[in-house]
Amino acid sequence: MTSANIITRFTGFLYRIFLSRFIGAEGLGLFALVSPVYSVCCAIVASGLPVAAMKGISEHLAKKDREGAKSFTFASLISVLIISFFLFIILFFSSPLLTALLGDERALPSLRILAFAVLITGFENIYKSAFYADGIVKVPAFTEIAEQLFRIVTVIFLIIYFAKDNITLSSAVLTFGIFAGEGLSLIILFFSYRRITGGTKVQSVRKHFSPLLDTAVPVTASKTAETFLASASNVLIPAMLTMYGFSRNEATEILGVISGMVMPLLFLPSVFTNAVSVNLVPFISANLAAGNMSALRRKVYKVLTVTALFSFPAFIFLSSFSKAIAEHIFSDSRVALFLPFMSFGAILATFRHILTSILNAASMAKKASFYSFAGNALQLLLTVILIPFFGISGYIASYILSNIFLLIPTAISVFSVIPCDKHLPGKLLLPALPAVSSFYTASHIYTALSHSLHPLIAVGCSAFSGLFLYLLIMFFCLKNKKIIFFSKRLD
Repeated sequence: MTSANIITRFTGFLYRIFLSRFIGAEGLGLFALVSPVYSVCCAIVASGLPVAAMKGISEHLAKKDREGAKSFTFASLISVLIISFFLFIILFFSSPLLTALLGDERALPSLRILAFAVLITGFENIYKSAFYADGIVKVPAFTEIAEQLFRIVTVIFLIIYFAKDNITLSSAVLTFGIFAGEGLSLIILFFSYRRITGGTKVQSVRKHFSPLLDTAVPVTASKTAETFLASASNVLIPAMLTMYGFSRNEATEILGVISGMVMPLLFLPSVFTNAVSVNLVPFISANLAAGNMSALRRKVYKVLTVTALFSFPAFIFLSSFSKAIAEHIFSDSRVALFLPFMSFGAILATFRHILTSILNAASMAKKASFYSFAGNALQLLLTVILIPFFGISGYIASYILSNIFLLIPTAISVFSVIPCDKHLPGKLLLPALPAVSSFYTASHIYTALSHSLHPLIAVGCSAFSGLFLYLLIMFFCLKNKKIIFFSKRLD
């Protein structure tokens, strides 16, 4: 899964570079106005139901009840069908009203196309959950890659030959790319599921709706509220920036820089955390049902430790090389203003994402839902309050503070269910100092090399030197039994 995520994130990163150069910050900003509508619809149909399906299917498979797992899958698909159909009708016919609310009439074609994407996106997520619960990872991993590549190729072709220099049409092409990719993904997953499992089982599905909804409803409510608040934030950012003094076009461009350039960079390290969080759900559900707490403690400890070892160098690299990234990749200096501070918030969000997955798998979805809603409500409130006075710095502050607010109670709740070593926080913070020293040293090496080498070569050489230095320091830390992560004395 991590390998597939690396491929999709890397190709997606190159895709964002192409978009930033061909349609510009304003085009990305228009798409950023439209995409939250799709995100809210996806949260309704493709957040709680896939988690509940994965949990229920894995519980049946743990009992060797494969027929029950197939029946649970079919019940999940029926639920998705009902919800998706109503969302399609609502979104398609309310597009003119939503366009007026977004404040940009150019969004109408994109909203109409998104309605068709909403109609199919829930089904593919159920099929992926069924594969993950059964320990079959290669099929959804291949599907992710195929979907991403097909989407990118489709969008690039249409923009170059039909939509270049047309902001409205470019945004519509981006949304069509979502529909095309989702459609290909659903076709592959449907036929793969029939070939591997023989298809779903339609008998005795009624009894599965209650346990399905018990998990799905709170997770869906949380994710929908979270996505709605984040979407409201995207819509309000340009309005608040105009109150600060920017023109409407400048405000849309800033939103495009944040959502189309900075946030994709911050999502790159999630190639690991997404794979881990998906696999944690069936593992924790099965072991909690069996009462195997020792296995849970070991797994949670390992996951958080590796997350720390991976996340700190990834985000600190983005922070220390922000100027080089802004200048040579996106050709927009504003990226360097946002990236260092938002990288700190992204480290907190990474750990929160892992801990929230543990809560959902441990039948504490309602508590996780409340934390997510409260944190996102705080971010929206701070965004509205701070941006008119401090500009975009107010948004950055709201992003960091809300992640702090979310992380603390989430961690307390997880460790109240799965007790861990009291020294764990110190162990998780251990990679921070080596990462800071290594990559900020590497940034100075880049400054020296950039005068005599091509900038991209200088970035590559200095980044490699920073990574080597980080790994070297961590090797000696792990080798020293008095301070290493796996110290016998501390364990």
